[in-house]
Amino acid sequence: MNRLFPFPTTLKIRTWLFLAAASVLLPMVAFLGLLLQHIERDQQALVDAEVRYRMDHLVQEVDERIKLSVQALEVLSASDSARKGDWAALYRSAIHLVGTHPHYLAVSLVDAHKQLVFLTTLPFGQATFGTHYPDLVDEVLQSGMPNVSGPFRVPVAEGHRLAVSVPIVQGHRVTHVLRMILSTDSIDRLLHQQQLPEGWIVSIGDRHGTVVARSVRSETYVGKTGSATYVAALRRNDGQVFKGLTLDGVPTSGLVAPVFGGYWFAGMAVPDVVLQKRYRETMLFMGFLSLAMVLLGSGVALGISLFFARQTRALETVVGSGRAHTPLPWPLRMTELRQVYLRYRDARLQQDCAERNLLLATDEKNAVRDLYEHAPCGYHSLDPGGVVVRINQTELNWLGRTREAVLGRPFADFVAPAGRERLQDNFARFLVEGRIENIDLELLRADRSTLPVVVNATLIHDAEGRPLMSRSTVFDITERKKLEKRLEDMSHQDALTGLSNRRHFYPLAATAFERVRRTGGLLALAMLDVDHFKQVNDRYGHATGDAVLKALAHTCRESLRSTDTVARLGGEEFVLLLPCTTLDDALARLEGLRERLASTRLGGAEPPDLGFTVSIGVTLLGHAADSVDAVLARADAALYEAKRLGRNQVRVG
Repeated sequence: MNRLFPFPTTLKIRTWLFLAAASVLLPMVAFLGLLLQHIERDQQALVDAEVRYRMDHLVQEVDERIKLSVQALEVLSASDSARKGDWAALYRSAIHLVGTHPHYLAVSLVDAHKQLVFLTTLPFGQATFGTHYPDLVDEVLQSGMPNVSGPFRVPVAEGHRLAVSVPIVQGHRVTHVLRMILSTDSIDRLLHQQQLPEGWIVSIGDRHGTVVARSVRSETYVGKTGSATYVAALRRNDGQVFKGLTLDGVPTSGLVAPVFGGYWFAGMAVPDVVLQKRYRETMLFMGFLSLAMVLLGSGVALGISLFFARQTRALETVVGSGRAHTPLPWPLRMTELRQVYLRYRDARLQQDCAERNLLLATDEKNAVRDLYEHAPCGYHSLDPGGVVVRINQTELNWLGRTREAVLGRPFADFVAPAGRERLQDNFARFLVEGRIENIDLELLRADRSTLPVVVNATLIHDAEGRPLMSRSTVFDITERKKLEKRLEDMSHQDALTGLSNRRHFYPLAATAFERVRRTGGLLALAMLDVDHFKQVNDRYGHATGDAVLKALAHTCRESLRSTDTVARLGGEEFVLLLPCTTLDDALARLEGLRERLASTRLGGAEPPDLGFTVSIGVTLLGHAADSVDAVLARADAALYEAKRLGRNQVRVG
């Protein structure tokens, strides 16, 4: 006996191969026989697992569809018009919501008596009849929680409808219910998008078993009660696969799962004929496979024995041992095969070692290349003339270009025009110093948009010390630029009104004054103050005071020219710069602004339609030596003169 060949070495190869084939095939045939006994059970388990997986996915998608409608309604129910009972304003908001989403058919408002206050498909004030599913309206009024109805029909349209309901809370109690009306067709389309295996059936029903949507023949069964086994399963709600019949009378294995807290139930069924088809196909395949393996094993054993003998003789010639030209005996025995195998094994071990070393080197090379190509930053190399000789995929993706479109072209072609001169200056310095750091540029993309980046580079020299090429790293600084812009805007804007603040106004005014001094033009400056603003804050609260200031800022922006400037200096004090304006023009325009402000009403304030007035002082830039503070002081004095004379007027200083 031998460690390499467990059979006696005196055996012929043909005999050895037949024994080996039989030792392998017989256990496999026995195993296939046992396997057939468990096929049906295993296939059922696989189908059960697939049904549960697809059911979880379906429940999640249907839940998400309902929750989107609930969220849209909750935005309406939390609005000021809903809290204050302004149903006309709520009706307009609901119409806008319905128009923005293809699944929404209508929105209705139901009072505590289950009567419609409005329906968006009717003019406001004409919806005074009862509503569908009044029991669900009662549930919302009592629990304060949203729900979803089963299917129902309306006399003015074809098809079935659904209602998603949310509460409207006024004070500390639920007084009304908002309902989103949806078509069952939208749920049908969702079911058809599930891409179920052929023959599978999926449906949605309400908690009473009424069919809401169905993937097969929905036009026939929507609005009807589901099969008895389906209704019994949803009442049990035990999450177990059950045997039953569909409404079409098809025997199935099915599963139900609750949707949206149990107001709906999803059902998924696999016809038994589909399961049996898989089982029969598997049985037939296994039978043919067993027969083929027996026949193939016998034929292969005979063929391999003949082929093996020929190859062994050829191998003996290649790896011979001094008897290379001595014919091997026939029939070939295991002894000769073992000798040839040992010599071949040694040669093969040497080859495998060389291949492993080559594979390791190749893997390391590919890893380095992948790291270069897909690094989080860009890499490129330029020759001494600034031409791109190498670039990674990350930077190509930023540019929106192919490698062929970039290699061989000057890198300056891919830099925004405003930065090309800076690039050339820094590249010339780079060739001398051998290094540059943190150069801000904007890359020019294929679609002509730009990408802000920062570039660092080192210079590579050849053996004689001459510049060979650059190695550059490029970092995307888009987020940093956005942050810098936001910080700059925040430093210039008043947080409440969005107008320029005191810090931003002074340099603007100084620039405008200098322009007037150079050109000899005209410039009017006005100070504006809300009358009795402290009383507004004290009586109605700071939120109402803030609303007054924002309304004032909005009206000023709408009333002024694009060349005019309005800023908030602090509190209720505002300043206006009116270039190229005579005193008469300034008085006329400011008087018009005062009247518009006096007629402004705050719709959401308490009390309703709260108004306010302003006092205004205006002056002209009179002397070339006038400072911003001096002109502001004159306008401020005119402002206080307007207040002293009774407020709500314009005075000249």
